Amino acid sequence: MCFTSPHGKAYYMPALAKFALDPPSSEHGWYGDQLLFHLYADGAGNEFIQYRNAEQRRAVAALLAHFVETRASSIEALTREDELLRAYEFWSNAV
Repeated sequence: MCFTSPHGKAYYMPALAKFALDPPSSEHGWYGDQLLFHLYADGAGNEFIQYRNAEQRRAVAALLAHFVETRASSIEALTREDELLRAYEFWSNAV
């Protein structure tokens, strides 16, 4: 995913969101951490944010809000809470 285009990320986004909504795996941990990396990269200048339309950005912002509300312990354990909150800000402000 690190080297795919915004179009590629958009294509896989429904599956990536599903993986992130699954419980953490004892073998691989929580996929939401990886997804957050892609949604947070380059901050407000993230080319994936720019590629998505307003409805899609709202959907990603809603997913991130869901993580804030329901996955706080997983996120705090990964020390990525600030990144999650900032990613939510970037995605929700881009709507």
